[in-house]
Amino acid sequence: MTGLAAGWVVGIALCVVQAVGLYRDLSAYRHARPCPVGRAGQADGAACLGRETAAIDSRYAVSSDDGTEYTVTIRRGEGEASRTEKHHISKSLYTSIGRHDAHIALTTWHGHVVALELHGHRSTETVPSSGPVVRWLVLAWVLFGLPPIVVLLLNRGAAAS
Repeated sequence: MTGLAAGWVVGIALCVVQAVGLYRDLSAYRHARPCPVGRAGQADGAACLGRETAAIDSRYAVSSDDGTEYTVTIRRGEGEASRTEKHHISKSLYTSIGRHDAHIALTTWHGHVVALELHGHRSTETVPSSGPVVRWLVLAWVLFGLPPIVVLLLNRGAAAS
């Protein structure tokens, strides 16, 4: 039983260490300022928000019972280095994209788009590290927090009979 308890403690510690590192990145993002002009901030690992523009390829809306989801397809970079990305956006940003709009402003954090903006309408996305923080903490609970509770409840039930 001691080895099992030690395993639980080590497992919880590993999950918490993973979550803490990701939380620090999330905290740095929340306190970040725009990168100085001429400095992208992504390539050198700086803790600042990058600004760039991207070409608008298309936009579309998909309706379902849960509501309408608005999406824009953008092209970042130029030439062979360009890549296409799809981003879910707000209705106000979607409707602000006109027929003749060719580019959209992006805010980036370590190369990932965290906001899109056009004509004063802004749509934000979650920071890439925010999802894994929750997943690591849930994993710690499911693998290392829940089993001891089940064991205690089973032992308690056996002792009562």
